[in-house]
Amino acid sequence: MTRRSLALGLLAAALPACSSVPVSTHADAQPPAKLAAVVLEPVQVGGSGDVAALGDRLTLVTLAAVDGQALVWAGSEVPVLHPGRTDWTASGAVPVLRAAGVRPEDAVLLRARVETARASSQQEVRGAGSSAVGAAEELRWRATVEVLHPSTGRVLVDATAEARADPFASGGGEEPGAQLAKVLGRAAAEALAQLAGRWSPPREPQGPPLDTWIVLGTAEDRLSRGLDAEVERLGRLRVANPGLDETEAARLARLPPGVLIRQAPPGARLREGELVLTIDRGPARAAALSRARFGTLRVALEVRMPDGHIRRMNFP
Repeated sequence: MTRRSLALGLLAAALPACSSVPVSTHADAQPPAKLAAVVLEPVQVGGSGDVAALGDRLTLVTLAAVDGQALVWAGSEVPVLHPGRTDWTASGAVPVLRAAGVRPEDAVLLRARVETARASSQQEVRGAGSSAVGAAEELRWRATVEVLHPSTGRVLVDATAEARADPFASGGGEEPGAQLAKVLGRAAAEALAQLAGRWSPPREPQGPPLDTWIVLGTAEDRLSRGLDAEVERLGRLRVANPGLDETEAARLARLPPGVLIRQAPPGARLREGELVLTIDRGPARAAALSRARFGTLRVALEVRMPDGHIRRMNFP
């Protein structure tokens, strides 16, 4: 499988299973001819939702969209200073960008919000000579994504995706968290698609792009134990990783937290099935690992090999 086809597959996995989910996309301004970086803000959640796992979903969808041709910072890596502002005073991104050799005018800021709404509904059920009215709770999910150009204060693109669960459908459906993540992924993929062909990194990367999954642990603010904790972690893994099925989630749940290499070309320094545990002695993050390809200095990685042994290396 080629890198391009896998990136397209990841973007397809970001879409909800129901092809009729409405998505509206609007481009308000002409984007710059070249863009070198995307800075993500933490996902804003209205109602219930796993902020960290949704942020990881947004990171992986963004990495797939730029296809190794731009630097990406996850929402957990750059502090938000003034929420709601559309210029660079909104976050602490400018020093980070300049340290990486990226001019602020060559970067965009991606802001996302997701909401879960509940509404009661009724449906009459008729049987032999009788009828009854059944009540159910309907779930609706909505994601809004804005791509801003803070150097000019303009909103370049905004996209909105919505989906709902049929409360009377037979056989149940996906967990609400997974549905919320898919709606977020679709809105982000649609918004970033409007900037296709404009990604241009500040320098040539070293080595091929990385195809990764994010292995999360149990949420730190949860008190679940035993089986409940295992089920919760499986749900978090599926929220974070587009296209992750139950079998793959169960495999990832047996691993410590880190960034798993999904696929690597022959001769790559990081190989398929290896799990990056730390980057420069800090927690491994998918966006940071991707950015390391563009760095002027090597970073120190601690890597768990498929057989469980640990190796340490400089990257790239």
